[in-house]
Amino acid sequence: MQFIGLRAGWPQRLILLPAALALLYAFAPAYEYPPPAPFRGTLWHSPYPAGPLVWQAGNFHAHAKSWLGATAGDDTPEAMLDAYAALGIRAAVISDYEHITRAPRGHLDLPTYEHGWNVRKTHQLVIGASHVRWFDIPLWQDRDSKQAMLDALHEDGALVAIVHPYLRDGYNAEDMLRLTGYDLLEIRSHYGDATAHWDRALSSGHLVYALGNDDSHRIAGEGQFGATWTMLNIAGVSPAAVVAALRDGRSYVVKGHRGRSDVRLESLRVIADTVSVVWTAPVLETRFIGDDGATLSRVAQTSTASFVIPVTQSYLRVEASTATDTVYLNPVIRWNGRSIPSTRARADSQLTLIRRLSSVLAIILLGSFAFYRKAQVR
Repeated sequence: MQFIGLRAGWPQRLILLPAALALLYAFAPAYEYPPPAPFRGTLWHSPYPAGPLVWQAGNFHAHAKSWLGATAGDDTPEAMLDAYAALGIRAAVISDYEHITRAPRGHLDLPTYEHGWNVRKTHQLVIGASHVRWFDIPLWQDRDSKQAMLDALHEDGALVAIVHPYLRDGYNAEDMLRLTGYDLLEIRSHYGDATAHWDRALSSGHLVYALGNDDSHRIAGEGQFGATWTMLNIAGVSPAAVVAALRDGRSYVVKGHRGRSDVRLESLRVIADTVSVVWTAPVLETRFIGDDGATLSRVAQTSTASFVIPVTQSYLRVEASTATDTVYLNPVIRWNGRSIPSTRARADSQLTLIRRLSSVLAIILLGSFAFYRKAQVR
């Protein structure tokens, strides 16, 4: 009789990979998600103040040269920020992957980075970040994993934004129906349009404000650098003022060209159920968009437009088009006049315990199979 030892070959060692993945997925609690609940109330809440609107342009998603060029950035942070300033985009930051790039003197110093190194491009911006969080789940992420990451990132910074949700289906339509705990959604970048994701979230009762960014990797990138930005209702550019404007929705998104826009928002007012918008110049078309992204009205060739919101709508947002630009305003929503609705997914402690115990058991079984062979009798 001879005992064949404890050595495992490569086939057995490969079993360690699913064991490690089981441990990663155990990181996320099991969540209970609030059911979709459209905004309700007899009043309308607008993020835009009634007084004169002063605007500054900002960009919060751009990549300089970092990680020895592995992330395809071509230019230094200082060169990129100087180029943005030359376009009139003064509230600009660098958001390198897993790295906080501090701004050179004379530029906005708002620590920001892009989180995520997974294969599905499930990425987030952390704006006003205190530090970098390296943890991520590199392969497919289920909804609980995404929710856990959003919650964790919120502990690290002032604001969390979901970016380019359409890339590799990093965030799908069902995610927007359920996920909570993020402040902003990047609805436009040079990669594409996420207004369908935005309308999905808003229709479900999640008040999420819009962010527009280049997501540029080079100054010379035609169609990307200075192509999309966020207008902020602030008098002066400072970290506190920028964060407050983004958090409160005192902003709007422009898809233009090299920092130039044909029009600016002059005012948006809601009186009873009537929304009135005034642009600084005539636009080709103003569109009033309601629940589920339905276009409710179009007004052509004017600098002013009004619309009476039907009782069936829980929110209304406005888009405008010129010969070269598209402008996206943040929504007005129904409310009770006292508190803005807020929804949060909650961790289920019992289901979380079951999930984690199951993961531990799976790891034990896989490890046993990988490293132990049954004694053989010759």
